[in-house]
Amino acid sequence: MMDDNTEIVINQAVENGCNVATVTCKRTDDQICDRITHQGAIGNVVVDVFIKDNTNEAVGQFFCQADGLYAAGSSTQISQVFCKFDGCKPAAPACPCNLASLAPTSNPPELVYEAEWTGPPGECMSTKIGCRKTNDQLCQLIELRDVSGVQVVSAIDNSIRETTSIKCQPDGTFNYLGL
Repeated sequence: MMDDNTEIVINQAVENGCNVATVTCKRTDDQICDRITHQGAIGNVVVDVFIKDNTNEAVGQFFCQADGLYAAGSSTQISQVFCKFDGCKPAAPACPCNLASLAPTSNPPELVYEAEWTGPPGECMSTKIGCRKTNDQLCQLIELRDVSGVQVVSAIDNSIRETTSIKCQPDGTFNYLGL
């Protein structure tokens, strides 16, 4: 459902002699929606065409048909496009955890530390961390340890990469399986 903090943007282009409408459904505030749905009118029936979860913006492409109507996904004969926003709420507060603080201070040059947030946009609940070899050589053992030296995870499978997931706590610390 559209409200004052949402907008639909339609950009028309011609590809291979056919009109293509790129339809963007988006929030204009800081809210994240459980689901944003592109809907299409087919006759007097409204169907869901594209669905995107945990976002503030969704983009879909609608392609022209010979009769002047549009097709998208498995739907054809679309005469009008709508955006539906469900479960929208303010984005999570700024993340108290700092991924850079997890980076090792002394790694051999052939090892690279990796970290990325996982989960819905605007949330920093969990992260995937790990390290990998840059020279394609296999490691017999890769260990990830916390600052006190306690082994968090290890791999002994002759690999070039090892990763694990940890969670951000409200106090700005990270937690691994309750440790």
